[in-house]
Amino acid sequence: MPSLFSQRRVPDLVKNGQNALINGNNDDALNYFKKALKRERHLNGDGSILAARILHNIGLVLASNGESLAAMNSFEEALHIRQDKLGPGSEESAETTAQMIKLLDEIRIQSGIGERKFVKGNNGTLVDIDVGTNLLEWGEYDEAERVLSECLDFVTSNKEATDDEILKAQSAMAALFRAQGKYKEAKQLYLEAMKVARKIESRALSNGIPPVFKELNTSTSSDKPLEIDISIINSIAGYAEILRKGGELWQAKDLHKKVRKILLSAKSKRLNIRCGNTIGIYSTDYVNESKSDRVVEESEIDLHLAISHTQLGCTFFALKKYNDAFLEHQAALDIRLHSLEFTDAPISESFNYCAETLCSMENNSDALPLSLHAVHVRKLEFGIRHPAFAHALSVLSKCYQGIHRSSEAFECIQWCLDICEAIFSANHANLIPNVLAKGDILHSLGYFEKAAECYRKAKDIHTTNFITGQNDLQLEEIQKKLTHATMATSNKGCSSTLNEQPYQRWKKKDGGDPVIIITDIGRDIDDAIAFMELASLERMCILNPLGVIATVAPELERAYLARVTLDSLGLSDVPVGVGSDGGGSAEVKLNSLSFLYDGEKKLLRFEPGIDLMKHILMEVEDPKSVKLVCLSSLKDVSNFMKQESDLFCSKIREVLIMGSAEYSEEKQRIMPFSGYNTNLDWESANFVYRECQERSIPTSTVTRHAAHGCPFPPSFMKMLQDTHHLLAIEVRSVHVTEMDKLWAKLKSHRDTPERQGLTPTNDCESFLNFFRLQVCDSCNQWKNSSSYIYGSLVFLHCVDAYREMHFSPKCHLVKGVLHRVTGEPTAEDGSDRSGIANREKLRVEIQRMIQQGLSLSLTASFGDAYGRKGSHTKSLSNIVEMKTKGNQIDGSNVYSNNNDAKAMK
Repeated sequence: MPSLFSQRRVPDLVKNGQNALINGNNDDALNYFKKALKRERHLNGDGSILAARILHNIGLVLASNGESLAAMNSFEEALHIRQDKLGPGSEESAETTAQMIKLLDEIRIQSGIGERKFVKGNNGTLVDIDVGTNLLEWGEYDEAERVLSECLDFVTSNKEATDDEILKAQSAMAALFRAQGKYKEAKQLYLEAMKVARKIESRALSNGIPPVFKELNTSTSSDKPLEIDISIINSIAGYAEILRKGGELWQAKDLHKKVRKILLSAKSKRLNIRCGNTIGIYSTDYVNESKSDRVVEESEIDLHLAISHTQLGCTFFALKKYNDAFLEHQAALDIRLHSLEFTDAPISESFNYCAETLCSMENNSDALPLSLHAVHVRKLEFGIRHPAFAHALSVLSKCYQGIHRSSEAFECIQWCLDICEAIFSANHANLIPNVLAKGDILHSLGYFEKAAECYRKAKDIHTTNFITGQNDLQLEEIQKKLTHATMATSNKGCSSTLNEQPYQRWKKKDGGDPVIIITDIGRDIDDAIAFMELASLERMCILNPLGVIATVAPELERAYLARVTLDSLGLSDVPVGVGSDGGGSAEVKLNSLSFLYDGEKKLLRFEPGIDLMKHILMEVEDPKSVKLVCLSSLKDVSNFMKQESDLFCSKIREVLIMGSAEYSEEKQRIMPFSGYNTNLDWESANFVYRECQERSIPTSTVTRHAAHGCPFPPSFMKMLQDTHHLLAIEVRSVHVTEMDKLWAKLKSHRDTPERQGLTPTNDCESFLNFFRLQVCDSCNQWKNSSSYIYGSLVFLHCVDAYREMHFSPKCHLVKGVLHRVTGEPTAEDGSDRSGIANREKLRVEIQRMIQQGLSLSLTASFGDAYGRKGSHTKSLSNIVEMKTKGNQIDGSNVYSNNNDAKAMK
């Protein structure tokens, strides 16, 4: 009878391992990965692409555990497979080598070695070529050139060298020349490499096997299978890339199309694919599993096809055929989504190119979430000194520039150029797009002379690298920008300093009830989850967010957090203001998002919250139309009502409050009572409730008892994580960390400082009961807690239909105006008074919205609006739905929220 382990699918084991790794459970992650590797090797042998990915993940875990030697061994094995299957220059190979160099740097620092050392084998061996290729992928161009030059000299002068060795050495050296911008030398080497590749192919012809190119271009087919060496495909693609980099775009396009045609034919025809000295047979109905042959897997062909789509997309982009470029990059992304994880380097590459193309199509707001994802992944995978990270920063700067946030764009492009100038030569052609982008940003800031200097520099670099007739489209673009900057300088003079970037303003748009949100995002995960729901409601044109005000000290840090959260959800057009301290302490440490890099904070500017609210309400035309959503302290609302009372009363339709309130029979009005938000500034809370009722402005209060009446099960957090959205992954990670901290507090002795903030009644038993926790008997550690989604309930109260469908609030008339309170403490007899009409339906509704908000923020640009016709591939939203299927909320009361023990009282 097969064991339970043998029945588990390898992808499931890998997924469980990655989830454990994200959550910091390294021991569990290592166990899952080892089981997956054992299973994969049993099914497909030692050299599969999936085995390489698992080995890479094992290396990550071991490195995190401090087991440097074991980690290096795992990375090296993964790298060997990836270079063999996908080529030394593939994104996957670069991903592994980047981790190796990071590990080597850590070892070097720990051991006190001042200069990085490289291990090198005997001259002329394939090991030397791999070392040179790794140096290339690390960005160590000078060292790579020394190693690869010696290798190439050796194999070309050695009569015993095989064609495979010569081809590998020539291709590696050509790839280095291409990276260095030495296009003439690279072109010559690729031509020589293609001659050797043809010589290798002639061996197949001598055995009577028909040549691929002739057969693919005829309507008849041979009785014998077609055969081609993967080295020929790589040589053609490499040569085409040289033509693209050298500005011979139409020839590059034709060659890339030829490569794609060969790879596509492998999906529909019987085709012998040879790699090195072995031959594998692939077709749609038969795979030769002979261990003596090199079997090309379908996934391997797919990944090569994704690379081909990417290269063709870059060629179309250079030709300014942006629709065609977008479709090619999307095709590459679709293939990779089916085979890889969202955090893998190739997917970040596709996201990055999709974002760059969308920027050129003037759809920068949809490009921004994709770009943020690419920046985050490339920073983790390659480090902050790698060209791949620099390119991601360049695209991010274009996203910010396109949504009129030039200060942030300038910071990104300057960081990008600092990296490039440290890696590339002074006149490297790859600098041109980045120098142009810097010029565009400076021009938009009114720094015309500096912009013109950038355009002149770009023109000089272009002249150095290209002859007349090469890359003319780029030269025309440079000249046009230079002319405009020169004219602007003449007309307006030379500015000595950068102009101050104006505050971001609300832009009028149709669809949905207008809302202004006041938040203390960063205190817990609740507001971030609420913004996920808001993104969905905005996409459905149900709510129209006009602005967000971050309040409660440290309010500026919360504004940074609100800005990047909205950006990651596709809400970049929603302005953010900085509110008051809200009655909070500036010493509070926030739960920050890891993809908000420090550099962005230097130039981010936020309008004061009161001023932002005033501008918005003055620009809103319809009276009594705006709903004010208060997810935190009411101090900012109180201050605004005191300063702009008439404006507030004329434009605010309803105030929705996440807090604590009840109806007082004695005073015949709604009164606030003790709760976290209320206690931050009790005087302001009293003022807001009193003034709203005096001035006949409806209020709707959602108390914590409503949230407690609708706990979410473990599948909710699992669903968040399975969307693979960076914000969702961060929320899950913060949740686990905060729950761990609270659990550790509760387990400490009552008289110790570790229990600061907890009352004597806050003990392990109350914690277990409140969060419906289970405890692992072997490790005395919590697992499987319930989740309380507080802020999301408030947003649903903004929509009359949802409020009527899902809630049963207590309604009170004050001066003829209806005021609602949802959620009261459980009655003495145990009856539910949470105000939740049907918790199961509410759970499903909220989960659907949150999942949609996350997935659509990455897929809004993948639609028919961009000319996508009859695509045979699934969109990203389909993938997310497929990956999260089976994680629907099931009604069991088990899983998470990191609200602290205050909620347990």
